[in-house]
Amino acid sequence: MEQAPVAIVDAEDAGHPAEIREAEFRLLGQRRTLRATGREPAWPHLAQGRPDPRTERLARVAAAAFPDGGAGRVLVDAHAGSGLAAIAMGTALPYHAWILGIEPEPDAAGLLRHNLAANGLHETRFAGTALGAEDRVVAGRADLSRRRLDGVLAEQGLDRLDLLRLAAAGHETEAMLGAVQAIRRDRPMVLAEFDLWTLMTAARENPLAVLEEWHAAFPHLVGFDDEGDPLPFAAAADLPWLLHAVLDRRAGVDDLVLCHDLGWLERWA
Repeated sequence: MEQAPVAIVDAEDAGHPAEIREAEFRLLGQRRTLRATGREPAWPHLAQGRPDPRTERLARVAAAAFPDGGAGRVLVDAHAGSGLAAIAMGTALPYHAWILGIEPEPDAAGLLRHNLAANGLHETRFAGTALGAEDRVVAGRADLSRRRLDGVLAEQGLDRLDLLRLAAAGHETEAMLGAVQAIRRDRPMVLAEFDLWTLMTAARENPLAVLEEWHAAFPHLVGFDDEGDPLPFAAAADLPWLLHAVLDRRAGVDDLVLCHDLGWLERWA
């Protein structure tokens, strides 16, 4: 494959910190672009004109879950960063009603807005907050302030939740607790990041206990095998194997699907 162009954007002209890069890549056969800082972990793949495996897998999961192209669906990318996951969801589900990008860091939020617009994703809304189990505002400390997703959805005028991609730096469980109303009401699919480092350091959580909690909270927990294909975990006794696989073969981080039915597995391609 011919290497895709990667540009260094003039930081002062763009109004962003230094080392902002921009790459073109193809996702599900469509041309896409991403502008992000050099800290974006997907750059080695994007520089070759393709998304990283986790982003590509997110797009495939979304397409399998909603074969109608996401008609009328509300998609949420929580702690969206520069928006690569939101681009993947919007590409896979072109008939969505709304994409809500949630990003508390102002510079990243600016890139998020740019990237969704640059990729023709205009049915978008944005919220600049971190998610938690309850509303908590700490004066002068935006990094410690958190909001419930249920409240954010209501504030945005969104009365449904269909697909939630959640990467909350170890606080994924808290964020899900703050979305209890939407999860009970709409039974959305949740693609949650499972990052051993942030769980143990930022959240001070036992990763195996987190897996057990997620397994108990949703009817189905689905991981992925070494070929990237879905692998449901029916029994809690199998979760230590999943923990070992993430530690040993996924560099300590992977995504897990939490869902209410497994019909999408029949459409996995």
